Formats: sequence, structure tokens, C-alpha cells
Amino acid sequence: MSPEIIIFDNNGCVYRSFILNEGYTTFGRLPNSEICLDDPSVDVDNGFFSFRRGIFMIDASGSPQGVYKSGVLIKRCVLYSGDVLTIGSFEVKVIHGTFPNQ
Repeated sequence: MSPEIIIFDNNGCVYRSFILNEGYTTFGRLPNSEICLDDPSVDVDNGFFSFRRGIFMIDASGSPQGVYKSGVLIKRCVLYSGDVLTIGSFEVKVIHGTFPNQ
């Protein structure tokens, strides 16, 4: 099953939802990011999601502001269903992530 995320704005409204394909998906404030989060609280080139061999990950190692997973600053980690990320003023909920046996 492909990873699925839902992005909420700072008012708790659905901003966008995505089903991600195998490979890399960039995110950030730049208009050419595959997931453009157009808000000054988001770094220009925030990072990327990757999906390979059933493993769904986030990499924000180049982000000065960082990404938070359940309130903890992360640079890179595996994402599972139910995980909640904070990217600037956006909340990202992982609907379908890595299966625990991967």
C-alpha cells in the first residue's frame, strides 16, 4: 500500500492530501516543491519524503527550522501510520505509513 498523508493548516482545516509514489517527494516553501507549503514558517527547501521497498521515511536534515514528530525535533526517521509531524505551521498526519514488520 502506498503512503498517504493529510496536511492540515494552522486552523485545523485540511490543506491538502497526498498518496505518495515509490521514490522521493520534495516538500518546502518553493513553488517547484512537489508538496508546496506556502507559508513563511516553512523552510524554502525543507526536505523530502521517500518510499522504497515498503519503507516510508522523512528526511529534513537540510532544514534549519526542522520537522517535529510528536513534538520531538527530527532530522530523519521512518514514518508509521498514525504518526503526526509538524512542519512550520502545518500538521501532517500519516494515514498509511511503513508496516511495523518492515
